[in-house]
Amino acid sequence: MPLVRARSLKRQGGFTLVEMVLAVGLTILMIASLSSLLLDAQREAKAGREAETLLAFQRAAAEYFLANRTSMMVAMESGEDPDRLCRTHLGNPLDGRPGADAVRHTCRVDASLLKARRLLPSGTAETNSYGERLIAIFRRIYDDDGDPTDNVEMVVLAALEPDRSYVRSDARLRVSQSVAAALGASGGTVADADRGLCRSVAADRVYEVCGSSWKVDLTLYLSESELSAFAQLLPR
Repeated sequence: MPLVRARSLKRQGGFTLVEMVLAVGLTILMIASLSSLLLDAQREAKAGREAETLLAFQRAAAEYFLANRTSMMVAMESGEDPDRLCRTHLGNPLDGRPGADAVRHTCRVDASLLKARRLLPSGTAETNSYGERLIAIFRRIYDDDGDPTDNVEMVVLAALEPDRSYVRSDARLRVSQSVAAALGASGGTVADADRGLCRSVAADRVYEVCGSSWKVDLTLYLSESELSAFAQLLPR
């Protein structure tokens, strides 16, 4: 008769292999969840810093315009800027680049000019964390008959510098949306594709910046060469 060794079915101490696998699986899920929370917190922290920088720049640019309104209105109408009020990139070259445009009736300034006018601290960075230069573009509004009005719009954009490349990503978009939310009613994002309510589509010549209750047509603010460069960054 074959000898059959009896085995106790009573559970011994420790974990079975299946339990170990489940435990490891749950641990991995917990770590993944914590990593997601950390990434969200890091994104929100970065968005907060970006929003503070943008808000300080926006306020300084608005203050600059109010202090020089009359001359800047003339510069936006004629394109002539004898007082050098509409300029960017001060120091490169030394007196910067001209920023008045009589075609689009715009005047642009950046942090280098605002620092020179002591409206921003001297140590203020002239670019954001992505290496993009903050530019404030003022545009004088004309009526339907083509006559200038006293109304002016201001748009603040982060402009890509020539030595930088732009990489589209959902993570980058989420940071931009968080920054816009932190800025409140004045915050918005530049569409980097056809995103439904806010679009940038080169084939349709549509380039938009959108906030919670407003939308801006970038063709009214940017030159043809700038629009062409922006179009190259968009998905085909």
